[in-house]
Amino acid sequence: WFHGDTGNQMRDAVVQAVDMGYRHIDCAYIYLNEKKMGEAFSTIFEKGEVKREDLFITGKLWGTEHAKDRVEAACRSSLKDCQLDYFDLYLIHWPTGFIPDNGNLPKRENGQLAFSGVTIEECWLAMEDLVKKGLTRAIGLSNFNTEQITRLMKIGSMKPVVLQVESNPRFQNDALRKYCKKHGIQMVGYSPFGSPDLPWGRPLPHILVDPTLVRIAEEVGKSTA
Repeated sequence: WFHGDTGNQMRDAVVQAVDMGYRHIDCAYIYLNEKKMGEAFSTIFEKGEVKREDLFITGKLWGTEHAKDRVEAACRSSLKDCQLDYFDLYLIHWPTGFIPDNGNLPKRENGQLAFSGVTIEECWLAMEDLVKKGLTRAIGLSNFNTEQITRLMKIGSMKPVVLQVESNPRFQNDALRKYCKKHGIQMVGYSPFGSPDLPWGRPLPHILVDPTLVRIAEEVGKSTA
């Protein structure tokens, strides 16, 4: 996800990354670049050196599509734009659902976000159907807390295989890490640099110049990266 991509930067970066050996590509509808990712995957596979089964590709369901009668269509739409037959992993991007067909972040007249009220249980059961239909090989969650995950494990026939959350030296998310380890869920960390270009990260010094990391890097003769 590249904020401010004005053309083909992300597409070309993904192609180059795969050429360099990267194999896990993390996509999402709300990154607003799935068609560009489709172009990237098409270029990668046309080269013939990397096959589809060599890559692990993740997709994510956006909040406007949480209702049970919308989940499959959303997944199929993302697959089509990404020029894929299946995802290796498909996540519920956030636990909160929004009303559909009013933009990606719909608001009510008072300016507040328009939540749909669709339960995470309804959404999760529809996600399980995606696995049964071969649209994704596994399903998981992103930005969920321990209480929400526990609720889903009580009602579903499939356990989330992955929880994707922010994790970096400044915010390690230890409680979630321990919960995932206890329940056999793989925790995947995002924002290793602490989201310096997002509102909650802008007031803080960039993580690569954090005094503690600088000191450790100097002691071991490495860069903070």
